[in-house]
Amino acid sequence: TAHHFKGQLHLRLQQPEQSVQSYYRAYSIRRDFNAYHGLVNAYLKIPKVGEALRTAKEALSLMPKDARAMLLVGRVLSQTPGDGRKKAIKAYAKALKLDALCYEAAIAFADLHLLQHQQNPHTDLQPAIGVMTQSLQHHNKDFMHCKLGELHTTAMNYPDALTHFHRALSLNSEFEPARQALERLEKLMRGVDPDAEEETEVEDGENGDYLEQDV
Repeated sequence: TAHHFKGQLHLRLQQPEQSVQSYYRAYSIRRDFNAYHGLVNAYLKIPKVGEALRTAKEALSLMPKDARAMLLVGRVLSQTPGDGRKKAIKAYAKALKLDALCYEAAIAFADLHLLQHQQNPHTDLQPAIGVMTQSLQHHNKDFMHCKLGELHTTAMNYPDALTHFHRALSLNSEFEPARQALERLEKLMRGVDPDAEEETEVEDGENGDYLEQDV
């Protein structure tokens, strides 16, 4: 509808308050998933996490068997303090039980595990690897292989990561995230810290600038 279009436009223009108004008009006309989804996205951009969570839970109460509604709740929970992320992981898992084909839930599940691993290297990534592997059976897409490759890279399962990055590129040779991830993996397999190498390159570039200025 026109209200949905305006809501999306306001979000792209970084105007979340106006987006809320547009999506609320759409919500007032018809309380469907798109209206709830737009409202939640707009509230999170402000950010008004409490309003986003209330809206997502209302959507779930109206659509308890809809995996997208459960996924929406999980997205908001992932941004709430305390044990929000643990609750979000449970919500994503429930979404996948409602619909095993919901690849968005699988990716969200994987992303949250990767985020937790950044903060705690002892985080077990096997549940996320298992979810993505199963989801990949239904969605043989470049971005799915890339995400699974990222999980294997973080878990230091380099041969498996290599396989999935190459598979992603075989499906789409122009898929830049897979190409960049493959370059990073190859450095790791050579025993090179890709992050440290990037920092060195930046420092060298800065030193070169100073030398040019001195001359």
